[in-house]
Amino acid sequence: MSTAALANGLAQSAESSVIGGGRLSLAGATLLNGYLVTAVTMCDVHRPTLTHITPEVVPAALAIAEREGQPFSAGIAHQLLAASCLRSLRLEQGLAHADAAIRIFRELGARWELASSLGDRGAIHRMASRLDAAELDLREAFVLCRDLKERALITWTASELARTLAAQGDAGGARGVLADPLARIAEGEPSGAMALAFAEAVTALAEGDRPGARTRSVEALAAASMPPVVPNPHAAAVWWVGSLFGPEAAGGQRAVEEARELLERNGWRQALLEPDLAPRA
Repeated sequence: MSTAALANGLAQSAESSVIGGGRLSLAGATLLNGYLVTAVTMCDVHRPTLTHITPEVVPAALAIAEREGQPFSAGIAHQLLAASCLRSLRLEQGLAHADAAIRIFRELGARWELASSLGDRGAIHRMASRLDAAELDLREAFVLCRDLKERALITWTASELARTLAAQGDAGGARGVLADPLARIAEGEPSGAMALAFAEAVTALAEGDRPGARTRSVEALAAASMPPVVPNPHAAAVWWVGSLFGPEAAGGQRAVEEARELLERNGWRQALLEPDLAPRA
């Protein structure tokens, strides 16, 4: 019996949504969504417990939240699925989940969560080359972060906005965003330093400054290499540097190949595509 047939047979109600469309019972939607998440490797590792949280927790959380009428919890589940779809390049599925999360958080007035979901949707649009839509979402997210005096999201949001502007050919606008002191709040943290360095590398490429882009990309790799090293972001940095500036800049051909293999194995298809979207200096 197929997983879908089993899920359909668990009950005849239709109280919870299924990824990609349709509705099933709570048990059926949980089973099928868990299977679908695992099948497309939308698996985020929770390092302290070494478990894949997304396929084990999010499907059940979404199904229960929808059945019990808990919109905030449903919004969080949709947001997590949107982010996972982004990483695995399931862009249209990710867009549907991001739309659902944004709608819920607007209705609830949950501004922090709205900013985060807008950032995810902006990144989805950027990866799909819908740059005008990406800019709209990321500008709104950036303004929300500024108004909230937010520290956890604003550097990543500013970096995504700068990358989008650079991809549109507006290197000056990208530089303006990156020069904002609030955009650099998390610069002292490895993830913030890496996001800013990548955004500055993309901006340098848009300006035709390939040596400057190489310098900033190597700095991003250095930030990703700071302990404790997180394997997927580190592999993404190695792949970016090696793809754009040659294996010798990224630790050698073997390091680049191992990074590609890790990203493919873990479903980080967004990272594999990023060098192809960079402006060509």
